[in-house]
Amino acid sequence: SGYCRALPRTRTKKWPCGVDSLLMDLHTFLRFKSLWVNERNPTLRDLPRLSMAERELYDDLRNDTYGPSLRLEQERIGFEWVRDALAKLPDVD
Repeated sequence: SGYCRALPRTRTKKWPCGVDSLLMDLHTFLRFKSLWVNERNPTLRDLPRLSMAERELYDDLRNDTYGPSLRLEQERIGFEWVRDALAKLPDVD
């Protein structure tokens, strides 16, 4: 559940342009199973500012759907995956 913990803090009135997540979805989580670790102190509280897809994954994580107290070590995802995800984003003028 640490996987989704930081994102809600960025979606506040302090960030009027809005912030979207990247690689914080079920597909990414399942693809990088080898990077899963156990979270020592998982967050279990509701995080109201998550998107629907983020909330679904967060609920799966806090309900131990894929195993107890799991977290994805996102900083270990290879840069090529990040670059590919960025390339799929729509252009912003």
